[in-house]
Amino acid sequence: MIKEWTFRKGNSTEPSLSTSFENYKEFNGIKIAIDHKQEGSSWNLNFTNVSLKTK
Repeated sequence: MIKEWTFRKGNSTEPSLSTSFENYKEFNGIKIAIDHKQEGSSWNLNFTNVSLKTK
């Protein structure tokens, strides 16, 4: 399970952006993080109305 994602612009030593992967929900056996937050900030990417279609 992914807990955090960090982007490093130009492969810099300092992170340019880090976000958490939180609030996992299960869709047809696949777990997807619904919330992505940035530490020390009120920034929150929240997915709603998530669904998974299978063939």
